[in-house]
Amino acid sequence: MKIIDKDGRIGGKISVIDIIVILICVLVVIAVGVKFGGGNVNDSQTDLQDITYTVKVPGIRQGSVDSFKVGDQLYIFQNGDAIGEITGLKSEPAKAQIMTDDGEWVEGTVEDRFDLYLTVKGKAAENGGHVYANRVDELNVNSDIKMATKYVEFTGTITELNK
Repeated sequence: MKIIDKDGRIGGKISVIDIIVILICVLVVIAVGVKFGGGNVNDSQTDLQDITYTVKVPGIRQGSVDSFKVGDQLYIFQNGDAIGEITGLKSEPAKAQIMTDDGEWVEGTVEDRFDLYLTVKGKAAENGGHVYANRVDELNVNSDIKMATKYVEFTGTITELNK
């Protein structure tokens, strides 16, 4: 008995062409898995490290400033993920660019508004130069993120990120 018959089938059942097509499909699946599945920050082997970052909350009223407390947890508003604990608060009068009557732009103070700076400490993983709070939410300097504490919702800008 021959292994390959006169029609090119192995054992009279499977074509050699079928085997080649199946092998190519398996190799493509493996290649895609290696390309897009490697280095996943959600992998439990990725160590979380302590990070500290600063979030600027611009132009808020005094009542909102008073709603923030050291020790409060900070959350991503959309998914409720905790991304750190507030360890420091600093407020200053809000500033804005204002055009004068002669068309010149100057910086002025906005009445009854404050810029609040939150110092936040949390855990993050780093992968490919990107920082992910709790392995999920990416943190970037100069990015605006809708966040919340137990008492207030706000949009803040990450102004500093220290690993």
